[in-house]
Amino acid sequence: MTQQPARTAVAAQAGVSGDAQRDNTMTISLLRYSGMAATADLQAGGGTLAPLSTGGTNETFLSERVAPLLATATRKHLLVLQGSAEVAVEPLLHRVAEAVAEHAGRLAGQGAPIPIRELIDPDGYPADLFTILAAATTPTVIVVDRATRRLSGWDFDRLAAAAAEHRHVLLLSSAAPMSAWRLAPAERVYWHNCGDPEIYEPSYLLTLLLSKLEAFRPLADPGIAAYIQAELPVLCRRLMHPFRVGAFGRALRERRPTTTDAVNALIDEIATLELRTMIGRWFHHELDRRGQLLALGLSLLEGIDEESALHHLDRLLQEQWKQPSGVIDRVDLRPLDPCFHMVERRPHRPILMSRFPAQRRTIVQVALPNLRRSLSHGLFYLAEHMRRSLGDADEPPGAAMRADRSEFRAAAARAFIEIGAGEPDLVEGPLLLLVADGRSLIRDRVGQILAAWYEGPSAERILFMNLVRRWLEQPRAASLIDGIRDAIDPGAIGVARDWIQAALLAACCISARGLRANEIPNELLELIHRLCMNPDPATQRAIQECVLAQLLPLHLEQLDPLLGELAATRELRMALVDRLAGLARSDDHLDQQVALLSIRWQGLAAGAVPHQDGAAPTTTDHGLIAVTEIYNALNRNGGPSSAAITLGTIRALRTARVTARHPQTREAADWSLLQLGARDPALWNELLAGFDPSRTDYYATLLRDLHMAERALINQGALELELNGRRYKVTPDADAPQTTSCQFIDYVLAMGKTDAAYQLALRAGIVMARDFDLHEAALIQAPTAPVVAAPPADPKASKAKKADPPAAEVVPTAPTYSKSGFFCDVFLPIFVTRDAPLLRPKIEVLLPYAQETPVEEVPALAYVLDQSWNRIDRGETREIAHRLAEALNLSILGSRSADVLLDIRALPTLYQALKEQKLLSMAIAALVLAIAVLSVLVLMATQIMG
Repeated sequence: MTQQPARTAVAAQAGVSGDAQRDNTMTISLLRYSGMAATADLQAGGGTLAPLSTGGTNETFLSERVAPLLATATRKHLLVLQGSAEVAVEPLLHRVAEAVAEHAGRLAGQGAPIPIRELIDPDGYPADLFTILAAATTPTVIVVDRATRRLSGWDFDRLAAAAAEHRHVLLLSSAAPMSAWRLAPAERVYWHNCGDPEIYEPSYLLTLLLSKLEAFRPLADPGIAAYIQAELPVLCRRLMHPFRVGAFGRALRERRPTTTDAVNALIDEIATLELRTMIGRWFHHELDRRGQLLALGLSLLEGIDEESALHHLDRLLQEQWKQPSGVIDRVDLRPLDPCFHMVERRPHRPILMSRFPAQRRTIVQVALPNLRRSLSHGLFYLAEHMRRSLGDADEPPGAAMRADRSEFRAAAARAFIEIGAGEPDLVEGPLLLLVADGRSLIRDRVGQILAAWYEGPSAERILFMNLVRRWLEQPRAASLIDGIRDAIDPGAIGVARDWIQAALLAACCISARGLRANEIPNELLELIHRLCMNPDPATQRAIQECVLAQLLPLHLEQLDPLLGELAATRELRMALVDRLAGLARSDDHLDQQVALLSIRWQGLAAGAVPHQDGAAPTTTDHGLIAVTEIYNALNRNGGPSSAAITLGTIRALRTARVTARHPQTREAADWSLLQLGARDPALWNELLAGFDPSRTDYYATLLRDLHMAERALINQGALELELNGRRYKVTPDADAPQTTSCQFIDYVLAMGKTDAAYQLALRAGIVMARDFDLHEAALIQAPTAPVVAAPPADPKASKAKKADPPAAEVVPTAPTYSKSGFFCDVFLPIFVTRDAPLLRPKIEVLLPYAQETPVEEVPALAYVLDQSWNRIDRGETREIAHRLAEALNLSILGSRSADVLLDIRALPTLYQALKEQKLLSMAIAALVLAIAVLSVLVLMATQIMG
């Protein structure tokens, strides 16, 4: 059948144009597309905008019914159509799209209509319509069949403004009534209920009736045929509906009325029958058993392309319903023409469609008494092939494209939704088969099916809650999944409950996406919380992909209590931190929400009860750790986008440092303060305030870890160093970059005020050199030699544990230092700082600490003083390194004797040092003075004894 040419009179009658006021404050994710032909599909945030052909059906509608719809669409840029039990909204939507495209093309001064595209149902979570609108770069009429509130968002004015901004017209059809969308009064201007049965054009009904009478004429009495021919316009007005016209034609052939009264009685009967009753009569009285099974099969497969539909219908007949084999073709479907047709919605690609609203559910209801088992087998077939559509097996020839598989899954999901709403027992087994698959794509399809029931009328919401309780609380569902899984993959027993929870969590999240911000009902919020409390692998994946990815931007405030508990699991905390940091960077409003979240969490921490020794971290602790890590994530990507998150996080860090609720919290805060100090050195004062010298090794280890983590981020270098399973790029001819740890050491040496702070700087430098810098230097000196890395030292090891082993077991690799006496404690600090007295207090602290360095760490100490501190930009640090190295070299002179002032073997070295410093005369004078004083003391002692 061919489509009548579109009538431009429809557009002309409307005579309306205009753009909705644009909302410049909207945040729309723009997708870039270039060089695409007009017929190409556009990928849009998980969905596909495909060219739509509107020429696949016969239905035409009264101009006066279409004109107001065209006016609203062109003026508002958004129109939502709802059909009725007798008016199929889809053909009407396509007629409006055709008229809008022609009208917009004329206004634009172009000879052809603007493109018409439809949204192909994507897998998993559907894209939001704001992204869909941004995907098309030229003015387009975008058609979305079976739209939901979840897909359209909660603000029709904002959606219309987005369509106007991109010069599109958005046309939606809804299978649900307006009450299910929960529209605000102002949003109802976009909604049109097309339930008037007199919407069809009489000439279209007349043409249809004439075609039905052709088979009746040879059987009819000539007088009856003449009467019907004369009364055709009246008959069309009385019947009003295409299905009633078809039913009247079939009744004439079956009953063959012989009087005009009988003809009128037949018309009255058909005109007053409900559509469901007429479909029931057609199904039971006009179809044989094979025809009934064909009708049932087409009802299950509605929405997929003709080739796939015929392939699966043939397999259903042979494999599930044990009908005689044979290739199914269009000729086999002619008895089903009253309810099904092939619509060429895309060029050369007919799609199997129902003719009437709620037709699938009606056919299922009338078929159930006799074909319940056949229907059950058909639903299991759909479930199995939804699973197989993710692979390459069992695909019909020519239909193995990914888009076809996605459309099959979408069509099967719609069948489960509609059939399950009336017959939940029939779909529960097939749904459990899907749950047992375990893959995210199938899990989300199950979630969409269940979510559609929750979003439906109250009766379907009760169905959803009953199924949730049954799956969670009764063992039958888990047992069935275990049995299914054992048949698919023997040995994978024991995870059924995990998959069930993941699927239910996906359903809850899909439902919550369709709600206004922070208005999740308590029953749904409690269910989400309950399902998240078992972080098994399947549920963890669902939490990350559903809760964190989909719900946080919309329901961040409501999810606040849950997020603190999710942070208790390291993997989930990492995902949570990345998501929150991403939201803070991407949107100013969400940035403020994340800031408020961090301030709330640090406020809870401030009022928490201090921990007992050995106590486990609480939700508050984990939340505060997450706050510090959020700031670290922001810092790694250029810093936070608002002062509010900065202030809130710094307060949280200070709270963690001062209250010291739990070791993990303190460690996270310390790590954050170290990192953030690179951008704001004042934060390092927070860490140094009240520094405990007993934790020197702990902080040195933190600085080493930070040093190595930042070096690992460098992805350029001619050489590669591997330490403890991590690879580092090394550039031989360039100085190593100054990491945050190096900057911290420099800051401490310059701004520190305590002996413990100076000692921390030296200890951190030694640990960093020992565990990384020396290995890097060795690789640069000998690039082909293998680097053998010892594991990092235990940060908890005490100085006592680092005592030298017995002499018999030690082969000294470096000189030891004198560690006491007037020479080291008094003379050397004064001597090496003779021209820089301000550095003397620091040398006095660092020299004894350096002298206690274990023999095995002396090379690391030498590297710090000779190399790493000499590369720091600040001159004071270099001066400290030079003078400390000089003092250590001179202290070797006193290493053999602690009882004499100078070892005779040290005199040449001291002489050379004094000569280089041009202080030989001063040393001689000091020696003479010492001899004179000694002589006086000896003389006085002699006199006293005498």
